[in-house]
Amino acid sequence: MRDNRPTAEVVMRLLQLSDSALPIGTFSFSNTLESAVEWGVVGDRESLQEYCSELLRVVALTDGVAALHALKACNRARYDDILRADKLLFCSKASDEARLMTQRMGRKLAELGVALATSENNPTEEHKASATILRWHDDIRSGKAAGCCAVSQGIIASTFGIGEEALFASLCYSAAMMILSAALRSMRVTHIVTQQIIGEICHLAEPLLAEARGLTVEDMQSFALEYDIMASLHEKGDKRLFMN
Repeated sequence: MRDNRPTAEVVMRLLQLSDSALPIGTFSFSNTLESAVEWGVVGDRESLQEYCSELLRVVALTDGVAALHALKACNRARYDDILRADKLLFCSKASDEARLMTQRMGRKLAELGVALATSENNPTEEHKASATILRWHDDIRSGKAAGCCAVSQGIIASTFGIGEEALFASLCYSAAMMILSAALRSMRVTHIVTQQIIGEICHLAEPLLAEARGLTVEDMQSFALEYDIMASLHEKGDKRLFMN
């Protein structure tokens, strides 16, 4: 979003990449919520909102930081910085489930990014960032890159002229909706309640963005005791609706 004045095309791209129907497998994961519900950590609206808010902070200060750095590195044609952000983000994931989730979604998003950037009559085809998404996709397939989803998001944002604020908002929205969509299948909660929760946690985005902007990729910290315990329990559980 150049000069903070998004064009209608860029807004449509942002909506496309934030859509829950985006075919990258988001619906397959609960981001530990399934275990939180099973073990009684989350059981009503208040605890769901609290859990979602805490997880949003973890995502913002790990995935959010990496996505912002990938966007800037892509804009500056510094591909090695993209790979470094990817490596450090992958290492920040404490559980096997979190690593699996970010890799599977990141690979699918990279594949989609390539298809969008190189489609017939696409005006961005000659954009310098289009070459980056192609290279990124190749490196994921060859194993040179872990292929974290947030890094794919940053590269695609650069490819289509989406700025930092919009990228960060999209990432936070997607993370929150992953949890809330899982809540609809895991507990007694209505669509209206999940939308109310989204509305009530929107105020967290701005301060989290300011905090994320002040961090380097070396500063990323994913520690959240309750979340890590739930992830561990989900990996070892013998009943589930979602992938682990």
